Amino acid sequence: MSKDKTIMIKWLVTVLIPLFLVFIPVSETFTLPMRNFLIITTFSILMFIFDTVDIAIASICLMFGYALFGVAPLATVLSSWTGTIPWMVFGSLVLVNIVQRTTLMKRMAYWCIAKTGGTYAGIIYGLITLSIFINLLVPGTLTGIALIGIAYGICQALELGKSKASAGIMIATMMGFLEAGNFIYTPNGMGFLFGIASTVTPLPLGYVDFFVQNVVFIPLCYVLGFMTIKLMKPEKKIEGKRYFVEQLRAMPAISKDEKKVLVILVLLLAFLFTTQLHGIDMMYGFLIAPFILFFPGFHIGEKTDITNVNFGTLIFITACMSIGSAANEVGIGPVFSQLVLPLLENANSFVFVGLTWIIITAGNFLMTPGAEFAVFSPPLVQICLDLGVNPYPILYTLYEATNNLLFPYESTLWIITFGFGNIYLKDFMKVMGCKMVVCLLYILALGVPYWMFMGLL
Repeated sequence: MSKDKTIMIKWLVTVLIPLFLVFIPVSETFTLPMRNFLIITTFSILMFIFDTVDIAIASICLMFGYALFGVAPLATVLSSWTGTIPWMVFGSLVLVNIVQRTTLMKRMAYWCIAKTGGTYAGIIYGLITLSIFINLLVPGTLTGIALIGIAYGICQALELGKSKASAGIMIATMMGFLEAGNFIYTPNGMGFLFGIASTVTPLPLGYVDFFVQNVVFIPLCYVLGFMTIKLMKPEKKIEGKRYFVEQLRAMPAISKDEKKVLVILVLLLAFLFTTQLHGIDMMYGFLIAPFILFFPGFHIGEKTDITNVNFGTLIFITACMSIGSAANEVGIGPVFSQLVLPLLENANSFVFVGLTWIIITAGNFLMTPGAEFAVFSPPLVQICLDLGVNPYPILYTLYEATNNLLFPYESTLWIITFGFGNIYLKDFMKVMGCKMVVCLLYILALGVPYWMFMGLL
């Protein structure tokens, strides 16, 4: 099928599905603003899914479409910009750009792998450990891209080619990076999700509280690593410790600028872990940390670190948050809650969490994680409020479920991981299919009992 024909089909689907919604009759329960909300939201999400236009254009159509068609006042739609999440994301994007110009990530990768033995299992466990520390120091999508680039470079250096070994290393690295978001607060991860969910009711989320409530998910990263090692056994024995030790020795001594960046990263981490003591919003840490690197005494930040920020991603995150604001304005949450409530009102915690996980995982076939945050989090919070259930573990479940998919097209980071070209699709599907089973069993066997112990369920 030609490229032009494919684009035409995508546009037809994007236009026709919202067009069908126009013919849904309105009533006292399902009002005209609600119908307009569904039409505009569906149209925009389809543009996100099919990538028919730049993500920033689709996001702007979404936000201003709500105001233009009377779904919500423009001030309500754009209120997300006055919150903390967009600015935390902006600061973290600048920080990532600065860190990527240093050797810190590659240095840490070689050190971790050398310490874990340099074998196939050692490489995987080393990269998973690195992904956790990287999430602590420099959270963000661009960091994930840089990390998977390092993993690909290791595969190339060891001449693994397109193989099970390469698939194991690449997939395990990205799994470790994404699953770390279950217990490490990141602005464009759990912060993004709670920013949308908070349009229904205030849902404060502290850095330390979040970590304590989800520390049970740390072993999951290594369980998935072990699973990957067993499923993707390498065709030949890998003994790479000598290579990584030599690479580490060959690297130039850490520069003065890199030391300054490292100090700022450590101070940022200390700031985040002590927010309950000093009471200063996390946003200021994510903004001050990168910006201080531009001032006298540092002079590390460059103009390109600002201009290279992906503002399309920033606009998309804020637009997704506006979906929650608009849904709250027209009362979508209470209506959805009335429809679903009978199915869940007698469900115990295990069933509630399990059904939430299954629904969101199924939604991955049609929507990106950001779109699922926007579509599902407000009504799920409303259902929790109506049932008297704590919404926090349900939102944690939603987030974990968005990391489970079967095809790489379902997430940008997975598209990039698969796009390096050293993973067979059958291997990808095998590992990710097994991951779904492991994650669901893990969250039911360990996650739910832990949240019960913590008094969250």
